[in-house]
Amino acid sequence: MLTAFDLFGFGDREVLSVIRTVKDATDLSQLNLMRQEVERALKVLIPEGVTASRACKTLSDFMDKVVKRIIWFAEEACGPPPCRYAWLGLGSEGRQEQTLHTDQDNAIIFKDPVNDRTKEYFMRLSERIVKGLNECGIPLCKGNVMATNPKFFGTMSQWKNRLGCWIDNISFSEAELMDTYIFLDFRCIYGDQFLEKELRQYMNESIEKNPSFLKSLAENIVSVPMPIGIFKPFIVEKTGRYKDRLNIKLYGLVPLVTCIKILSLQNGLTETNTLKRIEGLTERKIISPDQKDALEQAFETLLTLKIQNSLVDFDQMKEFGNHINPASLSLRQTQLLKEAFCTVSELQKKTKEALKIEENRGRW
Repeated sequence: MLTAFDLFGFGDREVLSVIRTVKDATDLSQLNLMRQEVERALKVLIPEGVTASRACKTLSDFMDKVVKRIIWFAEEACGPPPCRYAWLGLGSEGRQEQTLHTDQDNAIIFKDPVNDRTKEYFMRLSERIVKGLNECGIPLCKGNVMATNPKFFGTMSQWKNRLGCWIDNISFSEAELMDTYIFLDFRCIYGDQFLEKELRQYMNESIEKNPSFLKSLAENIVSVPMPIGIFKPFIVEKTGRYKDRLNIKLYGLVPLVTCIKILSLQNGLTETNTLKRIEGLTERKIISPDQKDALEQAFETLLTLKIQNSLVDFDQMKEFGNHINPASLSLRQTQLLKEAFCTVSELQKKTKEALKIEENRGRW
């Protein structure tokens, strides 16, 4: 497993010290300074050739420690928890694929039975944690996918009921679809991991009983068009704010990550990290070793270009975005990006076949 020492071995030893001493932070402002130091290191490491997945994994490991420290502060303020609970990271945090300035995606689950005192405690605790994360430079989720939202808060029985409703639902609204995609990557960051395991087992068993759930999730994502033409020129925006650009997240990372997620859930895998899911699917012979290599390369290419684009936005004091200008890429980057889109297209076909999805069923 990659450690902070491996990543920063020839880099900033001061940052190593920061990562190791998160548990000693005495307040939120100190944690925020530590976060800034580690993000500064990432901005240096990516251009120097450290793979994007390794850099993001180290950033995610660091952020896990920050979250744990913030929860410790919250428990100190609210008092001992009345029962066992688990704080869950969702989305990119759940997959350990956080990049620069990723916002919050989290949930909380606690043991049954519930009473007013227990509910009130965890509401206060969640509010303190979410507020603390925001003060440490991890912004509130614009889609409100946070433990302060009743939709992402509850006991084990409430969560099982909620998941059951999601899995039985084959007609998602746009908002419900996004919430479901994000939640399916849940991972326990702090607290009782047995709660996470129980919920995951319930989820996997429910999905196995209702295969139409994954099919309904996949219908949209397998129809996302790849932005390459017949002779492989990139298809970019023709007008508007993003003229001559393409959205590398929407047309690349999201279909890749989501198709791998859906295939993993279909096969009962418990991993949440995309590269580990690819390994698991290879071991199950769902994808071939050659497909594994192509998918890993595509993931690294898309993630690297996304981060590099963010670094450019940062240097130019722009809001972070996912639109890149293909004309600015080197010949090598251009070739890798074309190969990545072709690999994602093949993955979409495999997902469509695995779930027996008919043509033209998506919303695109």
